[in-house]
Amino acid sequence: MAKYLWFKTSGKYYTEGDGVDLPITGESYTRDKIRELNDGKMPGLSSSGDEFFLVIIEDEESYPRLFHPVEPTPIPLGEMPFMKYRP
Repeated sequence: MAKYLWFKTSGKYYTEGDGVDLPITGESYTRDKIRELNDGKMPGLSSSGDEFFLVIIEDEESYPRLFHPVEPTPIPLGEMPFMKYRP
């Protein structure tokens, strides 16, 4: 089992959970792939965790893996509800 540590974007510790080790296959891991390996959940969270930094520590001999927060999809300026053009 690996330890999944969650941090806010400010760097403050948020929570942790236990999840599966990520196999070393040479492929890049996305949050979707990590969620799939953990039976559709992010260990320690009830949400997707896209707004947090994620550090995965598999064992004492391995290097920790760092995943950055997912950037939100930008909304075009004209489509923001509070910025509708009014003639």
